[in-house]
Amino acid sequence: MKQQNAFIGIILVGFGIYFLLDQWHLPYLETFRHWPTLLIIIGAALFIHAMLAKDYVNLFPAVILIGLGIHFHFKDVWPWWPDGWAVYTLIFGLALLVRYYKERKDGLVLGLFFTAISLLNFFYASFQTVTHRLIDAIGNMWPLALIAIGFYFIIGKKK
Repeated sequence: MKQQNAFIGIILVGFGIYFLLDQWHLPYLETFRHWPTLLIIIGAALFIHAMLAKDYVNLFPAVILIGLGIHFHFKDVWPWWPDGWAVYTLIFGLALLVRYYKERKDGLVLGLFFTAISLLNFFYASFQTVTHRLIDAIGNMWPLALIAIGFYFIIGKKK
């Protein structure tokens, strides 16, 4: 019961700070006066409670809530912030990795998979550019491969 009271206390402190800052109308904290902050507060409360109580079951939903809160904040604030399916798979993958690290020893492969496909999607355009340059370079160098193979047959071991 004491652990439950600690969780409720953390939530109340977080909401109290949120509403106090909301009343003060501080200009540099204006961006945090939106509903995603509540997701972050609940997720942070779950995370802190899980770590303090060593009850790591709540780490997975904590990371999901924190990730979604951060995403919904920044997609409206920063125009370069990615918005698409890869954000959600990244959050899910990171939550699986945190759960693997602290709670359960399964989900590592799935967490790495979701994180990797998300990162590949984020950098797809730059990977595509690098891949095209590499293919162009290889395409322009094929005569050198013919020369090298020719020298191998000329100089190489004779049977």
